[in-house]
Amino acid sequence: MKPTTIVWPLENVFKRKLNEDHIRFILENSNIHQDVLKKIMRLCSDNAYHNYGHTLGVMRTVIEIAQAQGLDRRLTTVILVAAGCHDAPHPGVATPSDEVRSVLTMFDEISDRDLALCGLTSADRPMIAEILLATTFTKRGEIDSIHAHIIQDADIGYMGKGKYVYLFASIGLIDEFRRADSTDPDPVKFIRKQQQPFIDFVVSKNKKDHTFFLSEGAKKIMKDPAEILQDLLLWPDAIYWLAYDLRYADISLEEFTTLIDRQVALWSS
Repeated sequence: MKPTTIVWPLENVFKRKLNEDHIRFILENSNIHQDVLKKIMRLCSDNAYHNYGHTLGVMRTVIEIAQAQGLDRRLTTVILVAAGCHDAPHPGVATPSDEVRSVLTMFDEISDRDLALCGLTSADRPMIAEILLATTFTKRGEIDSIHAHIIQDADIGYMGKGKYVYLFASIGLIDEFRRADSTDPDPVKFIRKQQQPFIDFVVSKNKKDHTFFLSEGAKKIMKDPAEILQDLLLWPDAIYWLAYDLRYADISLEEFTTLIDRQVALWSS
C-alpha cells in the first residue's frame, strides 16, 4: 500500500512546511508514486518563484480542480505528470522555449518505469506533451480542451485561493522580475500597480465567458481574483513589505496568515 504520510528532506529552504503539506496531499489524492514525485522535485530549478514549491502547488491545484471537475484518477494523473514537468527546468526568466524544454525534459527524464509506477504507459506521453505545451501563456483560452484548461488554471490557481495564498504564493515573482529587468524590488508596485492589469489580461484571453478561470472545476472552487485583490488593496504598504521579507521563510500558510493578521491588527489599532 502506498504510504500517505511520508515526508523527506527537501533540497532548499523555500517554504518547507508548506511544501511538505503539498507532498502529503498529492500522495494521498493521486496515483503519483513517491519516487516519481522525488524525481520531479529534483528536476525543478532553484528559483525564487519557479521552483519545486511552485510545482508542488500547481500539482495540488490540478488535483483540486480535477476533483471538482469530476475527472477520474487516471486522467488526473496524466495532467499531474505534465504539471510536474511544466517548469522543469525553468531558467527563472521566461523564454519562448520554456514549454518545449519541459516536453524534452519529460521525454528524457520520466522513464516508462516512472509512468508505470503512476499507473500510466508510454502511450500517454503524447497527451502529456500536449498538455505541457498548453502551459504556454499566449495559448491560454485558445485550446478547447479540459486538460489544457485545468493545467492553465492550476498554474495561476493561487490567485483564486484567498488574499493570504495570493500574497504568500506570488511574492517570489518580484525577485524573478528583477532578474529580467534589474529593477529594485518593490512589492507595493507589484500589488498596487501590476496585479489588476494582469487580471484584466487573463480575463481578456477567455473569449467564451470572460471569466478569469477557464475550467468548470476551477470556477466551482476558486474565488474571483479581482475581488480578492480588492481585499488585498485595503492592507497598508507595510504588509506587502512584510510578505516580501518572509518570501523565503520556512513557515506554513497558517503561520504566515497569523503574522499578517497580527500586523494588520496593529495597523488598525
